Amino acid sequence: MTTRPSKTRRYFLFGLLLIICGCKTRQTPHSYSSNEVPKAIQGISPLGHFSLTCLCFFDNNLYVATNIGLLKFKKDSLSEFLQWDKSKGNVISEPCNDPVNNKLWILHEWSGALSSFNGQVWGTPKTPQTEKEITRGDVLNGGRLYSSSSGFFIEAIRAYWKWNEQQNTWTQQPIPHFKKAMSITYDGKTYTSEIDTATLTRIIPIGKTVFCVMRFDQFSFLDFGNHESDKIFYLDSTWKQIPNIPNYAYFVETVVTLKDKEAYMLTQDKKILHLLPLKMDTINSIGQCDAIASSSSGFLAEEIRFLYVSKDMAPS
Repeated sequence: MTTRPSKTRRYFLFGLLLIICGCKTRQTPHSYSSNEVPKAIQGISPLGHFSLTCLCFFDNNLYVATNIGLLKFKKDSLSEFLQWDKSKGNVISEPCNDPVNNKLWILHEWSGALSSFNGQVWGTPKTPQTEKEITRGDVLNGGRLYSSSSGFFIEAIRAYWKWNEQQNTWTQQPIPHFKKAMSITYDGKTYTSEIDTATLTRIIPIGKTVFCVMRFDQFSFLDFGNHESDKIFYLDSTWKQIPNIPNYAYFVETVVTLKDKEAYMLTQDKKILHLLPLKMDTINSIGQCDAIASSSSGFLAEEIRFLYVSKDMAPS
């Protein structure tokens, strides 16, 4: 189970830190009893507050990522409190259950580093490298972790990588490319170059297929104007597109996969899209949806913002 509560998530400099950060993360975290949690919360700066970033089930335990460290719940009680470095910060995000390699993965926001746990020992695998130029958007978007029956993936900087457990390495995966020619005339001369018209914004691993969510509109956050919808592609000898929903421009924020057979996407306008292989449709909801997650039993959980109507406003 992984959930990312909207509006409370703290974006981190993952894209930038992948390349230039020289910070090191402890391999083995400090382990404390549950009695230390109130003290850690009290130690937060007066300008901040205690917050949860994500939840994840692993090895029949619930792991809660917070801005003070990682909380482990066994059955109905808090059994362990983990911190890596008190002096530099303990904001943890993106816990992800990796069933293929039987690991729990997390991201450290203060360093952009990864940690993994096999049920016995914690490790600190290297983060993938890229030669891409880092943009402001890359910094704001951060990174995301995904898993499916085909492996474990990390997506960031408009690209994604697959983890190789035997070789302890990352392999960058193919994505679709869309380019157009752009010409500029200066001092009587015309210069032409190709630019990308779409960027990778999310991936959706379902079974052996990884679907790429491509963003063609870089100003989708604006409330006015006509926007070009995200589009979803998959590789089958050539890149093919999942048919878009007619007359609806959507922009994917959160992705949740269920039982490695289907996926749900929460959009910027708080609607839910359902993706089956080769088919997509909308899910009717009783109100705006703020967050989605998969339960430990593999069902969709939704956080709905109910719309209340006063008696005076109700139709007669």
